[in-house]
Amino acid sequence: MVDLKLGAKTYSGIDRLQISKADSSGVVDFMESDSFNTILSGGAVDGLYENPYLTKLGKFFPYFASFTTVYLPNVTQLSDTNVGSWQSCVNLIMPKLESAADQLTWASNTLKVVDFSSLTAVGTYGLNGNKLTSIILRGNTVPTIGNVANQSANKPTVYVPSAMLSAYNADSSWSSLVSTKEWTITALEGSQYEDPDWFRT
Repeated sequence: MVDLKLGAKTYSGIDRLQISKADSSGVVDFMESDSFNTILSGGAVDGLYENPYLTKLGKFFPYFASFTTVYLPNVTQLSDTNVGSWQSCVNLIMPKLESAADQLTWASNTLKVVDFSSLTAVGTYGLNGNKLTSIILRGNTVPTIGNVANQSANKPTVYVPSAMLSAYNADSSWSSLVSTKEWTITALEGSQYEDPDWFRT
């Protein structure tokens, strides 16, 4: 966070600037150079990376994966099924992602919380992260599971809408995650994650 002075006015706590392009085709997004330099030096940034312009996520994304919290509100798909390196990211929020690829969180040593609203499928190692504690699924569809045995063994808690609890418990894959991997499925309502903007506080 830095202070930005424009004319006689000073704006405090600025972490990025967005400047509209002259042809109105979009914006140019500038971030604080301290964060950029820290990451280029192999460090991590204790803060939020938010990018509403990405709609597809590729395999290599070391820049924003070095932030503690990554919020990608418009990513709907992964261009590589083996996405899985999250560097220093602890909280990952992708409300429009429809499929957790084969290795979305595979062997992640940092990811603790993942938050999805549109997820309908989980790949072979889609929720495999060995630090996962909370999986938030806000949608009204029970996602299919590619391989129960290869999902996280860290006994995460899965938060789902209360109206969906019975559907999750009746699904053979999800009930198997509860019985064989000791996952817990509980109501989203009343939890610390009920507010979709929980990560901003």
